[in-house]
Amino acid sequence: MPTEPGDDAEVLKKAYATMTLSVARAMAKRLACEGDGWLTAQPSPDPAYAGKP
Repeated sequence: MPTEPGDDAEVLKKAYATMTLSVARAMAKRLACEGDGWLTAQPSPDPAYAGKP
């Protein structure tokens, strides 16, 4: 079960990245984007990484 992030900035950063990626992947799938928009299955620690092979 997920834990509450509290005031930990790194935990919040990862939680927001995971949620944002989940929404983006759902949108890409719904819009039938090629390769699901080339989005990775897990958030990348590098914000500049596009995920395209």
